[in-house]
Amino acid sequence: MKIAIDVDDTVVDFVKPFLIYYNRGFNTNYSFEDINSSEIWKCLGLDKDSFRDLLVDFRKTSFFEDRVLYSDFKNVFEDLNKKHISCFVTSRSKEVSRETESFFKRNLNNFNTPIFYSGGIHPTENGSKAEICLEKKVDFLVDDNEIYGLDCAEKGIGVFLLDKPWNQGDGLPDNVERVEDWYEILEKLK
Repeated sequence: MKIAIDVDDTVVDFVKPFLIYYNRGFNTNYSFEDINSSEIWKCLGLDKDSFRDLLVDFRKTSFFEDRVLYSDFKNVFEDLNKKHISCFVTSRSKEVSRETESFFKRNLNNFNTPIFYSGGIHPTENGSKAEICLEKKVDFLVDDNEIYGLDCAEKGIGVFLLDKPWNQGDGLPDNVERVEDWYEILEKLK
């Protein structure tokens, strides 16, 4: 099977270090549990453009640079690739491709997995995650974002939705399964 894997909050923390950066910079006290929507800017009372600007600044900080892969992902990634073909499909802007690839090369041995950039909230001509997954003939997407997951599910792509405070919607379609961690995903793919 071919599996597409999201990056932020799927294989590496994004929201937690971003909130530390944001809370320190703006003297606020948001917690991980306060982020109950994948549209984080709304949870923080921001508009999308202001949030984009913050992301540019955040990516220049040690809060972003010092992140490491989730240990469960790192432990199962090699096993996953023994039986399946994987690629990364991220909402990150193509502008951070060098940093993204460098991050994976630092954190994964012999890294040579393709990375595709949908742009998410950043304007892009690469297409949505669902469009990229269809083009690459992906069987499953692993993501934390319910919106992207449902979009893929509507197009017949199976989805493993990693359990997060912002993806707690009810009534998921049959081809979307909420999971706790990468060990559970690996077990379900056997």
